[in-house]
Amino acid sequence: MVAQLIASGLALGSIYALLALSLVLINKATDVVNFAQGEMAMFGTFICFALLTKAQMPLVVVLMLVAPIGALLGIATERIAMRPLQAAPQINALIATIGLWMIFHHKLIAALESLGRFETGLVPPLNWSESYHGGPRTFGYAVWKGGKLSVIEGW
Repeated sequence: MVAQLIASGLALGSIYALLALSLVLINKATDVVNFAQGEMAMFGTFICFALLTKAQMPLVVVLMLVAPIGALLGIATERIAMRPLQAAPQINALIATIGLWMIFHHKLIAALESLGRFETGLVPPLNWSESYHGGPRTFGYAVWKGGKLSVIEGW
């Protein structure tokens, strides 16, 4: 149990550290806080997940495919949405990143809903009697088992 908690903490901490580092790099390079950055990372993560689970591709191949896809997404975002705003006030670029966040977020949800794999509610239906009386509730955690790190989510 302690080893699982340590593995979970290291995995989540590493993800948070990488996202924080990417936010700082983008902010220092462009002087714009990119509110769409998390959604862009989520987009790449779901592509990776789909290739691993639906296409049954090996992890090495998936990573070699997803990295260029993520790079192309970033390049397209910069060329189409951000570059035209270079001469504009910074608030325009900030608002554009909020708009990009909304686009990426809702397009991904629509794609997942069309596959029947996602519900739009933030919180799944809750059985009040079970939760009030201390029934089991699990929000998600990482498990280290058999040399693999797995993320388990659910209620």
